[in-house]
Amino acid sequence: MGCGLKGNLVRLLSMGVGFHNGPNKIITSIARRVAAGLAVAIRNNAVKEANELCASGQIAIAVVRLQRAIDFGHLSSMARMAYLLLHGRKGMPCDEKRAFRMAQEGAQLGSIECVGILAICYWFGYGCEANWKLSLQFANLSAEADVGYGKYVLGRLSMWKWDSNVKDVNRALLFFEEAANWGVDLANLELGRLFLQGTDVPKDVGKGLRWLHLAAGQKNPLVLTEIGTGYRICKDKANATKWYRCAQEEGCKIAKSTL
Repeated sequence: MGCGLKGNLVRLLSMGVGFHNGPNKIITSIARRVAAGLAVAIRNNAVKEANELCASGQIAIAVVRLQRAIDFGHLSSMARMAYLLLHGRKGMPCDEKRAFRMAQEGAQLGSIECVGILAICYWFGYGCEANWKLSLQFANLSAEADVGYGKYVLGRLSMWKWDSNVKDVNRALLFFEEAANWGVDLANLELGRLFLQGTDVPKDVGKGLRWLHLAAGQKNPLVLTEIGTGYRICKDKANATKWYRCAQEEGCKIAKSTL
């Protein structure tokens, strides 16, 4: 019905016959409102579908929906796309430079989530030169808005004695857990590694694997590889092989060499 109404209005406007200025302005206004409503509906549907596809690990298809949402001005989708590009997925090669440019553009448009992506980029040097001071500034801005990307970086910062920073494992765990619950699978990766290795926290392989499995559906190759490592520690060769193969399918070279 909406599309039919819009088509009729466009035809009327293109004719421009038999109307005075007043009615023409009204019709133009109506057409614009209808078009805007359709755009919002398309954008929201694309976001919904992208979220569902990402949750089920269908990243290659989700990317198409994310791009549609971005084309209709959805900045959170821009941040998510940039995040996926940082490590890549099956059917979506890693592209750090594109991820950084996308995060920059989104941040300039006012996306606080893209600010969090910039914090990650500057921490690791993804698509840019590493700059811990800038990373900290962006991470704080993002975390203050309760965005998980920034909290993940603050967790990383808390684990390192950098500049005047004092290593604080408990603070790091808190940030990682908040970021993981927000949906940042890299935070799950950090928690998994901490408990699997038992260097800064009591070793608990079961707990480490639980954190990693919570993020397995996002198909991050680094997370999948770490799950394989967890089972390798448990001397469970069958499961270790299974998860290394999953990581390999997602493009992880480390998993391939390990196998």
